[in-house]
Amino acid sequence: MVESQKAHKVIKPDTNRVQISSKKDAGFYVFISKLFLLDFEEIELHGLGDAITTCVKVADTLTRYGYTQYKKIETTTLQPEKEEKAGPRRGKKAKLIVTLRKGKDFKELMKNFKIDNPAGKK
Repeated sequence: MVESQKAHKVIKPDTNRVQISSKKDAGFYVFISKLFLLDFEEIELHGLGDAITTCVKVADTLTRYGYTQYKKIETTTLQPEKEEKAGPRRGKKAKLIVTLRKGKDFKELMKNFKIDNPAGKK
C-alpha cells in the first residue's frame, strides 16, 4: 500500500528536511511530514523563532499517534550574518531541530492515509 501511495504523490522531496513556518498550522506540516516519511526513514523538522511552537506540535502529534519516534532534539541560537536595518527582526533567533524516525507501525498506520489529487487532475 505504501508503494502505491508513493506513485500518487505530487511532492517529491530531495532532502529529509521539513522547514516549518509559523504561517501555516501544525496539521499542514503533519501531512507534509507523512509524505516525507514515505521517502525517508528519518526526517528533520526545522523551526526558527516563532515556528518553534508549531515544530513541537508537529513532532508531538506524529509521535503520539505512532507514526514516528524521537531520535534527537537540538536547539541552537542563530546570529544574523549581516547587520540588517533597524527593525523588529534584529538580534539572535532560537532554532529547534527535531529528528524523527519512522515508528514500528508506520506502514500499518499509513494504510488509511489518503493522498488526494489536487484540482481533480489525473
